[in-house]
Amino acid sequence: MAEAVPTAGVQRSPLGVIDPRVRIAYAAAFAAFVVLTPARHPFQFLVHGTLVAALYAVSGLPVSSFLKRLGAASAFVVIITLSAFLGWHGEGGSPPFLELALRLWVKPLLAVAGATALVSSMEGHELFFGLRGLGLPRALGDTLIFLLRYAPTLRIQIGELRMAVEARSFGWRGIAGRRRLLSSLGSLVGTAFLRSLYQGEAVYRAMLARGFSGELPRPRVPLKPRDLGFLLSGIALLSLNFAFVP
Repeated sequence: MAEAVPTAGVQRSPLGVIDPRVRIAYAAAFAAFVVLTPARHPFQFLVHGTLVAALYAVSGLPVSSFLKRLGAASAFVVIITLSAFLGWHGEGGSPPFLELALRLWVKPLLAVAGATALVSSMEGHELFFGLRGLGLPRALGDTLIFLLRYAPTLRIQIGELRMAVEARSFGWRGIAGRRRLLSSLGSLVGTAFLRSLYQGEAVYRAMLARGFSGELPRPRVPLKPRDLGFLLSGIALLSLNFAFVP
């Protein structure tokens, strides 16, 4: 995995210089340790939270981006929590609130927060080469890199279609507006699909003109000492926190 070279005037965060393979592998290991930690020991989750805070501090992520991802996970956590309380049939009346909070809130949010701090600051090509280096099948990896590359283009095209529809209609508010929206939804989807086919053909011809032979390159670069040190020290900290559960 070739390390991305920062452009002039751009300074990478301390976590950004770690090999993407190591960061992705450690995110998976962190989530596994969080899930396997017994819910009856809150102190161990405090250690996990401290580790997440340290990872976020060196990740260089803005607070808004970090909180947005936690907010997206919180919606699912709320649904699971309501289902657990409504379906509680345990003995002794009220459910164990602390244990349920650790199981239903702390564990999922810690896992998402750890993965966000470790992975969200990656560029698209770093995520691609990191996953390919960890054994992701080529078909899935190639699909991922094209999705990351052209998702902004598709978003721009959808925005242009929406502006064109709004400029030619009388608005989408009210019952009549919603009816016009539903009647034009099929045309919008069809137009976006046809544009994507045209865009895909143009991209494919451009790749052939640049020597594409059917497989994206997969550089093989050994891990650096700092990458191994980060991974081993992080695993050791998680192992010690897990081993000394009273």
